[in-house]
Amino acid sequence: MKTFTFVVALVAALAGQTNAAGPMPANCNVGQQYCGFTLTNNGATHDYWLDQMRKAQPGLDESRRFDALYTCQAGNTLSYDDYCPRTGLACQPPESGKCGSTVNDCCAAK
Repeated sequence: MKTFTFVVALVAALAGQTNAAGPMPANCNVGQQYCGFTLTNNGATHDYWLDQMRKAQPGLDESRRFDALYTCQAGNTLSYDDYCPRTGLACQPPESGKCGSTVNDCCAAK
């Protein structure tokens, strides 16, 4: 019975994880950082996240939103962190191995 309970708890915990390589889900994880291109890589939620990026940084040129870094806030809202090319970097997903994290996107060397 203990093994079954552990397996159920493990499956439930993993169900809430975001797969950075897959499409962006409808919900972001509070405190997690996302590149604009990560947020908009799912057709079903593309417009929602684009609207949230606009609200987080109204003055940022539309063409630059996708290489900007955002942090997820409560209520599926975003805060703007940085425009990565401003410092000579590029927005990178965690799979790039350049972020020092297996979860967060980051501004890192190309």
